[in-house]
Amino acid sequence: MDEKTSCNDKIEKIITYLQKSQLSNGSFRTLRKFTNTVGNYVTPSEFDEWYEFGMCTFSTANILYHLSNIDHPVVDVIKKKASEFLLNSIEGGVVRYVPAQYKEIDFPADIDCTCLAQAALKCNCFDHDFNLKMIINNADSEGNFFTWFVPRAKQINPLSNFIWLLKDYRKCKSKMKEYGFSLELRKKIHEEYKTSKEPAILANVLLGIGDEIDLKYSRRQLIDLLLSDNFTIQYYKSKLDVFFHTARLYKAGFSDLEIIASHALKYINNNQKNDGEVESPFHTAVAALILMYFNLLNTEEYRKSLSYCISNEMHEKGWKPFHYFNDLHGIFYDGSAEVTATLFLEAIYTQNKINEKQ
Repeated sequence: MDEKTSCNDKIEKIITYLQKSQLSNGSFRTLRKFTNTVGNYVTPSEFDEWYEFGMCTFSTANILYHLSNIDHPVVDVIKKKASEFLLNSIEGGVVRYVPAQYKEIDFPADIDCTCLAQAALKCNCFDHDFNLKMIINNADSEGNFFTWFVPRAKQINPLSNFIWLLKDYRKCKSKMKEYGFSLELRKKIHEEYKTSKEPAILANVLLGIGDEIDLKYSRRQLIDLLLSDNFTIQYYKSKLDVFFHTARLYKAGFSDLEIIASHALKYINNNQKNDGEVESPFHTAVAALILMYFNLLNTEEYRKSLSYCISNEMHEKGWKPFHYFNDLHGIFYDGSAEVTATLFLEAIYTQNKINEKQ
């Protein structure tokens, strides 16, 4: 079997896997791995030590975004169902990790899921109704964006946004007491909600807002952070995720981010094994897409990471979930086998299209 046939077979296999994995409401699972005690709100999955957790907007938005350029009749159906799930998940013009209709409100809506959903719906040409004013008012004075939507002084304009946030946050605080969280832990979580921010999420905010508002100070902040090589991550697993989100922005038309390409290439080079793997199979697909988005197709790093994606076969349970997202208190980390498969699909499919044009 030649490489083209092998790639086409793999593309069909992944699409079939995603079709079978999509839930009836259009969402995709998020899987959770606990560092200690397993929560009582999850159910075991087919993967050892990983548990199914809710119907999350985060995984679904990521999958929808990265399927946007896949031209296939089955994928069109997947995208339509995923879009309907995200549209039905909007509350007050924003989105939370698990929509309130599927889980009692015990944490606020967040800007990361909101702007990922916004970007995914936009690039798939689905109309949406997000609260742009609430998103913009969640920024600090330096152009960074806070992760969580909680009542802040800046959100008083308009007053309706502040009232919605205040009511929502009171529900979260009440639920934490009901769960029996210690006063110390509740204080830590409240501080997290008020102050947490990181470049991986800043990049996703810019992706969601797009060119609706010129956030040049935020773009400059992101560039300065990445050029310093001294940026920190909180909710994401790897610095590679920050480069990934930034590369997505560049591909979406933010040309001033091209300056980050050499830093991303250096990071990948420093962390790539001889067989092409970068940190994990999941992050190897991430690496291939970063280099693809930054038009670094002629590099050895790209050749090795893409070759790994082509040759790394899906096992009988699908691609495994890998640590992509986590809490800040060392309790759990989340991943998605379907997100892993989607990134493999995009890398292989896009390279196939490039080969057809040559």
